[in-house]
Amino acid sequence: MKKTHFTVPILKAVAGLLVLVIIVVWMSGGFRDKISPDAESDIPARAIWQGPTADVEAESQTVIEQVVGSIQAAKRTTVSSKILAQVLKVHVNAGDIVKEGQTIIELDARDLKARVEQAQQQTESAKATLDRAQSDFQRAENLLKTGNISQSQMDSARAERDVALAAWEQAKRAVDEAQVALTYAKISAPVSGRVVERLVEPGDTVAPGQNVLSIYDPQTMRLEVPVRESVLSALDREKIGVSIDALQVELNGQVDEIVPQAETGSRTFLVKVTLPKQEGLYPGMFGRLTIPVGSREQIFVPMNSIESVGQLDFVQVVDAENRLHRRFVTLGRKTTDNRIEVLSGLKAGEKIALKADRQSV
Repeated sequence: MKKTHFTVPILKAVAGLLVLVIIVVWMSGGFRDKISPDAESDIPARAIWQGPTADVEAESQTVIEQVVGSIQAAKRTTVSSKILAQVLKVHVNAGDIVKEGQTIIELDARDLKARVEQAQQQTESAKATLDRAQSDFQRAENLLKTGNISQSQMDSARAERDVALAAWEQAKRAVDEAQVALTYAKISAPVSGRVVERLVEPGDTVAPGQNVLSIYDPQTMRLEVPVRESVLSALDREKIGVSIDALQVELNGQVDEIVPQAETGSRTFLVKVTLPKQEGLYPGMFGRLTIPVGSREQIFVPMNSIESVGQLDFVQVVDAENRLHRRFVTLGRKTTDNRIEVLSGLKAGEKIALKADRQSV
């Protein structure tokens, strides 16, 4: 009795599982005939086309390689302090235009002025010592002629005069150095250009060599892009197209420099393209370099020949009997003359239907 009791549920479970498998196979199309995906002739034509058509033709088009990069200034200058001092005034802000020689930052110059005064006093003292030594030397010369002093005394007077003269010359140079150091309290723009970055504020203390300002020349803008080694040989160094998306402009640039070393990971060379003067260009902006790398046969069709179902695009191919056959296609870029490139699905010599009131027969 126990054996019979367990056999009936097992049989029911097997039967249920078998029914479930049959349902899954039926829903997946296992009991229907299959159509070969690459056999267009297996799909019957649905309509006869009596409207406008267009012939599919292949065109030889220039293949353009677009490389993205950044706008940079060819001439960029970083201004730094030459002395240790406190910042008193900053006369410019980021974005300001400055002229060469214009005072842009003033530093505390009280210590430097005190050094100039001290050096001048030392010079006056050295001059007085020199005058006295010169008088002693002249007196010794006169006494030597009359035989009242020895030659050794004369040599001693000459040596004292020479030492005093050297001390006076050294004191004068110290004054010059102190006056030059005083000029460092006013930091001037070394070149004309636009201020990129202001790095100090009044009250800050700057040290020798510390950067205080960054300036670039807006007349020397260029596009810097990494170019693949396989495309490098196609570069026209004299004239090359540059697109600036933010300004919506097309410019003609000139290759200024190619860094003679490839990046190990990307196998690209840094190419620097000089740009003509253009208002609104700033360092760091986005740009595209357009490089013609050859030509290839491309197929373009009118936009009004394309139909879509969801994310699938197709055209209606017209055969010799004017019957329509749906053909799925892969589309590329659009053109300005209301056409679109077909990457796959069509070949030259075929005829396609243009959108109109189609009639099915």
